[in-house]
Amino acid sequence: MAFPENTSSMRFLKKMLLAIALLIVLACLKPLFIKWFPVSAIFHGNLLGSLQFLILLWALITGTLESVAWRKVAPRKAARNSFVLFLVVAAAAEIACASLLYHPRSIPGSWRWAFHYYYENYQRDILQYNKDIALYDSTLFYRLRSDHRSVFRNIEFADSIITNGRGFRNPDIGLDKVSVICLGDSYTVGWGVGQEESYPRRLEHLIGSPVLNTGVSSYGTVREVESIRNLDMPNAHRIIIQYSNNDADENEAWVKNGYRLPVSRAAVYDSACLEVEWSKRYFPGKFFCTLSKLFLQKELHLFRSRSQRPASGKDSGPDAIGEHDAGQFIEVLKHAGWDFGKVEVLVFSIDEGDTSIRFVPALARKLQAAENDSVFKGHVRLLHIAPLLGPPDHYLLDDHLRPSGQQKIADALAAEIVH
Repeated sequence: MAFPENTSSMRFLKKMLLAIALLIVLACLKPLFIKWFPVSAIFHGNLLGSLQFLILLWALITGTLESVAWRKVAPRKAARNSFVLFLVVAAAAEIACASLLYHPRSIPGSWRWAFHYYYENYQRDILQYNKDIALYDSTLFYRLRSDHRSVFRNIEFADSIITNGRGFRNPDIGLDKVSVICLGDSYTVGWGVGQEESYPRRLEHLIGSPVLNTGVSSYGTVREVESIRNLDMPNAHRIIIQYSNNDADENEAWVKNGYRLPVSRAAVYDSACLEVEWSKRYFPGKFFCTLSKLFLQKELHLFRSRSQRPASGKDSGPDAIGEHDAGQFIEVLKHAGWDFGKVEVLVFSIDEGDTSIRFVPALARKLQAAENDSVFKGHVRLLHIAPLLGPPDHYLLDDHLRPSGQQKIADALAAEIVH
């Protein structure tokens, strides 16, 4: 029996109106969930957004099938068939996206940005907010647990984190034996590599002298300096500082706070840990829906960019930002309390290839200035190590270094120290 075409069109219209009503309800729920559950705002925002996407997709796909492909089929049967087909397609898309995410080498190059964004915001465990690895500290906001063994894992790696009595990812050695100290963030602590594969550990093997790895994820220069301020290391004659562009925020906050580090309360740290835990939680359709939304948002952004005229006026350029950040870095060194007549400081930026912030050339100019040279006595030197690193030295999804990248840094530092 054939059913009138206007009947199938009416069913399609009703389905679209129902979908629109549900989209409006979910849109109204979003701000309420953010207000009621701020710690899980990222998770619930993504969940409700994914539900909106699925509802819209359901209405379009099933409505089209029922009004075009199966318009001559009984309405109930057409609705059942279209719904089953929709579930099968959605499940297949979810499995395909999950397979690509967990096998990143299979991700097409043009799609990698979306998987990278998904991984960083909805999948990645963050070392300093994993309470099995780190804990709150009233002076540094957080630190690694002391005398502790744990496993830090993400999609592309799973490595043991073993700390000594002072909470550093380093063997217990007498401080009087330390000759080289490595300060830095996640690149120095060895995010994504084994205990003996971080560049400080590789450097120790290369130069044959004890090296202390004090790196902690997301520490800026201020906390890196503060973490060793009260340690008596009389034979440490060389300090290596690994700088990242995100150090600038912490350094600026320290300067604005009268050269004191502003530290948030323990409740803020606990909330951050919960936010990371919530953001990693899975719900059916999370892979496919979130990645699809990212693609649609990018296309919409590109469309708007093409239709809008460039904004007038000039923002701070990379040279101005670099000058500002380098100046604050210099201030941190001046307040470190180090005897620059006895200690040599080697500085390298892991983000030297980022041309949006020209920190390295700005720091080079400032170190040559007479007012700074008289303080540092020529014992603060800038090394160009980041240009030695290539794409094979980085993970595909995670923005950290593979063991090969850590080894290249160790080789470059060892060559500088030995010669």
